[in-house]
Amino acid sequence: MRLKKLFLITTVLLLSLVTAMLLRVGLQEYTIYRSARAGLQVMQLSRLAMTIAEKTSLEHGPSSALLSSDPNNALPLRQILRKSREASDAAFAETFAALKEQETQGLTGVQRTQVVQGAQEASGTAPQVAVTILNRARDRLLAARQEIDRTSTLPKANRDRATVALATRDMATAIDVILEAVAVLSGYAGRIYPDLVDALVASQLAAELHVQAGHLGAQLTYALTRQIPLDQEETRAIQIHQGRIEQLLTLIWLHMLVGDMDSRQSAELAQVRLRFVEVALPLVKTLSAVGADGKPYGIDAEGFAALYVPEMTPIVNLRDAMFRIASEGGKAAYEKTFRNMLLQIAIGIAVILIELTVFLFIRRRVLRPLINTNAALVDLSKGRLDIDLPTTRRSDEIGDMIHAVIALKHTGLEKRELERERERFIEDLKEVSSIDYLTGLINRRAFSERATAQLATAVRHQWQVTLIALDIDHFKSINDRYGHAQGDAVLVEVARRIKRTIRVPDVAARFGGEEFIVYAGECDSEAGFALAERIRTTVATAIFFANDKPYSVTLSAGVISVPATEITDFAPIIQQADDALYAAKNQGRNQTVAAKPKQANPA
Repeated sequence: MRLKKLFLITTVLLLSLVTAMLLRVGLQEYTIYRSARAGLQVMQLSRLAMTIAEKTSLEHGPSSALLSSDPNNALPLRQILRKSREASDAAFAETFAALKEQETQGLTGVQRTQVVQGAQEASGTAPQVAVTILNRARDRLLAARQEIDRTSTLPKANRDRATVALATRDMATAIDVILEAVAVLSGYAGRIYPDLVDALVASQLAAELHVQAGHLGAQLTYALTRQIPLDQEETRAIQIHQGRIEQLLTLIWLHMLVGDMDSRQSAELAQVRLRFVEVALPLVKTLSAVGADGKPYGIDAEGFAALYVPEMTPIVNLRDAMFRIASEGGKAAYEKTFRNMLLQIAIGIAVILIELTVFLFIRRRVLRPLINTNAALVDLSKGRLDIDLPTTRRSDEIGDMIHAVIALKHTGLEKRELERERERFIEDLKEVSSIDYLTGLINRRAFSERATAQLATAVRHQWQVTLIALDIDHFKSINDRYGHAQGDAVLVEVARRIKRTIRVPDVAARFGGEEFIVYAGECDSEAGFALAERIRTTVATAIFFANDKPYSVTLSAGVISVPATEITDFAPIIQQADDALYAAKNQGRNQTVAAKPKQANPA
């Protein structure tokens, strides 16, 4: 084995092993970094989904109040509901825009998820699943709004508890579906950041707590608006929501405890207990007891909302505080993975650069001149003469070899240029041999070649083609009377008018002394006859002068049109056109006669 080959193989193997090792480490770090980035992005998406649940939950109370109110006094409630709906729609729009952006950035390829919620199954990445769930939630919300708007137009007497409950049922279901999307996104982020699971779950539970608080308040709206006692179904629903709220508060406290609760979380949880648990919940219990006993409430729905809704604010603050804890932890982990990835990339690049520097130094001084010269010789042997050859001032054996290769290239270039000159000369001769020197039209031989080439297209499209044979009437008398120079001028002008009259794809040729022929593709008998007539008429309008006396010439024409698929040889078709031409001359000249095509011989 040559030293050059041995050196190259050894260097490539070493470089490959080092590169593979560095790539493996780099890919691992990049995967960790990409996963951390995805988790952080999905965490933000989860926060947006929580906002949707919050804003949509705030529609519940005004919707129930509107359905329970007198239509004549419903305008303020409709305005409040409209603003609530606008806030919900804005939250949906912001979330869908963020989901679409993450999809565009390639987040969807990080990790695939499959979830089953009730009878609905969604698979794909967390953002894709969230989009599916949120679309389902929005559809239910829109259906609920339509039902609420429809029911609100009914007379107040027709809006009993069952009708109102039915109208608002899809809204409560839509909010629950939104929480499914929150769970999917939070779960995805929790799998990437296990240390932040408690904060994420506590934030998710706080979002659900806010929704449950909204549902709880909505159960009193109908009775407070109508100032009627609670029925058994409403009392039971209030008890269920109160139980779920107590359960959520306990779960939030446990997750905060396990996750090393800090002062910010403690302060927000204390506000929840101080305001919502000790103020809002007792208010609900009091009104529930009064409503169950059938006693006067002493407050209407609007007054209840003014007291109850503000006390839900600490729940949102707690949710945001928990989310900030998770978000800050995610950002810190993401920045750490990013730094680790950059460090690994820098180390890998440094190692590869050092190895490449050593390799390139040896290669430049020893192997590169030989390799380049050898490659140049191979290219020259294959006829590739446009390559750039290296130049050198070296006077050793390598320098002599490079100079020899340069001389070989110049010799090859000179040879190739001579061959090109020969080819151009042959083309010029071929062109000259195809053109009639006097008229500039192609000659008989070239017409046969070009018409045959045009015929292939006509056969493929199943066109009819037309051949027109043309002859100048009494041409011999022009030569005899005015001289051959005048006859040549007539030929030139007739040829010029023929070229000007035919179409661009058509082929015209000088077929004999004063005879011309035209091939027209995609041209039936009617169009072919019309073309021949135009040529004849155009030539007849030409005025010539001999000895200052004007004279004109006429043409006789024979036309034949046949399907291209029936032509196997132009000779009999040309003969038929020529027969029609002579028929025109026999009938008095200066006219066009159409030949009737004969059956072509089968190929």
